[in-house]
Amino acid sequence: MNSTMKPRNRSEDARRDMIAGGIVVAAIVMFVGTGGNVMQAVVQTLIGIGGGPDKVLSAALILNVALILFGWRRYEDLNREIRERTEAEQRARYLADTDPLTGFLNRRARDARRHRRARRGTGFVARGFGRPRCAAYPHRRLARHRARQ
Repeated sequence: MNSTMKPRNRSEDARRDMIAGGIVVAAIVMFVGTGGNVMQAVVQTLIGIGGGPDKVLSAALILNVALILFGWRRYEDLNREIRERTEAEQRARYLADTDPLTGFLNRRARDARRHRRARRGTGFVARGFGRPRCAAYPHRRLARHRARQ
């Protein structure tokens, strides 16, 4: 038995969601059409004018309601999945960028932030000797200064 997981095909998922959306739209259109006829027949039966709604139209109305509920449930599931994935990605980014013990940025995240600020020209960056130097790391400047002497 193969223990590796097969990666999800996003285009297949999107196609399936498009089909589900089309089914829901068709169900809503049919609901409006059959609902008007069935409800009119039900009201006429209640006031004693008609002989009752058509059984096929009544069944179609109930199936349309079921399809609409299915579509609503699928929509809610998709929104929940997107929200959970977004939160998981944010949590993963936080865990990758911070030290678990102190909660401070780790070296990789600190250096990436420092380089972004240096490229933008914001933050604690002082221009000197033709290249940006970060004032947040005075020990590095001191070590370079001592090495030159």
